Amino acid sequence: MHDTAPRSTYGRWARRHHFHHHFHDPALNSDVTTPLLDILLGTHHALRDPMRVPRGMAMPWLLDAMGQVHSHHTGAYRLR
Repeated sequence: MHDTAPRSTYGRWARRHHFHHHFHDPALNSDVTTPLLDILLGTHHALRDPMRVPRGMAMPWLLDAMGQVHSHHTGAYRLR
């Protein structure tokens, strides 16, 4: 889930959903495959804004050669 870039629409959704758990609120969006368990447990948070990833924790696939969010991911991710 962390090491390689997402390759499908579902992969992009699942990555953002789970990264919310890591980078925003560890009590939310902990299910890595679907939102079903989070919905049932009341821990689901719908993502509307770009995911803010700490610069020091940004995965290599997320960054371009200049250390900025790669153009493929600018709509979904921001560095903080």
